[in-house]
Amino acid sequence: MPRAPRRCALRLSPLVCLLAAAGCAPQLPRNLDAPAPKQALLAQRGRVSLCAERGLDDAEWLQIRAEGFSNPIGGYFSDSGATRSSLVIVLDGACTYYSGGPAHSARNAHEHFAAPFRAAGFQTWCLALTECGSAFGDADLREAVAVVDWLHEEGGRLLGVDHVYVAGYSSGATVALLLNSMRHVTAVAAISPMCEPAQWQRHWSLYHFIADLYPRNEGMCQLRDTLEFYGPPGSPRWAALDSVAKIDQLHRPMLMVQGGERDVIHFSESFLHFQARYNELRREGAVLPLVEFVYLPDADHFEPVESPDVRRQIIDFFDRFEADQQAQPTPADPHTAARG
Repeated sequence: MPRAPRRCALRLSPLVCLLAAAGCAPQLPRNLDAPAPKQALLAQRGRVSLCAERGLDDAEWLQIRAEGFSNPIGGYFSDSGATRSSLVIVLDGACTYYSGGPAHSARNAHEHFAAPFRAAGFQTWCLALTECGSAFGDADLREAVAVVDWLHEEGGRLLGVDHVYVAGYSSGATVALLLNSMRHVTAVAAISPMCEPAQWQRHWSLYHFIADLYPRNEGMCQLRDTLEFYGPPGSPRWAALDSVAKIDQLHRPMLMVQGGERDVIHFSESFLHFQARYNELRREGAVLPLVEFVYLPDADHFEPVESPDVRRQIIDFFDRFEADQQAQPTPADPHTAARG
């Protein structure tokens, strides 16, 4: 699905208040109760299921049941053309613009975001994480952690995977960034992440107003749930989303990519704060994993994930850690375990 409609809508977002007053706010799909894609069970083993989906020949829907979750955690898995025993977990952004909800967003990620990884010989698993009903960094993060734990416990053996990478975009990049302070994977790529919660607190009322305009939209529902869950500006709960304050907890190498163009939703300041703090800690002698930063001052929120150059940089970055035998997924230190 082209990202141009998303870009256009977000460039209009400073005018949302005026447009809403005139009764012509940008249209978003009513995807809150989007039906699940029609799938046929291919195989089931314990808590793992594999399903086929009509019209999709290069992937299956792979899902697991994890302790503490009422619903399975799944997404589009593909080993089509794989030449490596390496898996990239792909976490796309919110499904705000997809009529089919999170599964539709994951399908789009499989067809576009993940395609270059498969072309380079990786297996891919594009997850459809929970959105509405939970805040950013809550259920979505716990689900991603559960997937990594399953890969360590049995999934890596079942899939023939020796190395696990995580590539996230937008809200998916925020999850990837937080995950890197909680679990060991081989390496992480985060494109257009939110690195700290300052902007959400600064514009809390505006974001709440915008989210309330779209009560039947899944992505806007998660935005509203995020604001309610973490509370008003200044609430200590917001610290959970402050990755800048958690740099000293990072486990594995990471590539971070950010466009510099701003709109009312997407700010680049948090990325620059993260970079500055990382470099400061390194100068002070802190022992930290490698983090490389790619800042594209003329790019917006969407362009980096669409850029062939950025995709090639991510693959080249991942390639540097293929021989790292210490980089297989391992459980976290109990002090950094996922929030229950």
